[in-house]
Amino acid sequence: MSTGNNGGALGVDMASRAPQDIEAAIADDSRRKTKQQQPLWKRFLTSQLTWDGVAAASCLILALVLELAKPRNTYILKDTLYWHSYPKKDNTVPSSSVPIYSLIGPFVVFLFYRFVAKRSNYE
Repeated sequence: MSTGNNGGALGVDMASRAPQDIEAAIADDSRRKTKQQQPLWKRFLTSQLTWDGVAAASCLILALVLELAKPRNTYILKDTLYWHSYPKKDNTVPSSSVPIYSLIGPFVVFLFYRFVAKRSNYE
């Protein structure tokens, strides 16, 4: 068994297995196509902008369907209304603060990531 520079552990000469002209081998490979050589429909389906548009359109359609749907009316007896109502206690979070937290919370996280977690390598 040869362990020299050309043989390796298995005794196979790696130089004899390599193609003589690598550039010619790559140029002859007809399977490799650049994005401009692909058909128009394939370029359209593989672009990221297309899938972003599909996601936005599906969200818009879902929003329109939910907006046009008729609400379900349910009759609730007055005696059982307390079963269905949310109890308001002293420690209940007011509903007006929910949009504030949902806007300020992500903003603080993004700022933290931008200025603290992702520091520039040049600093």
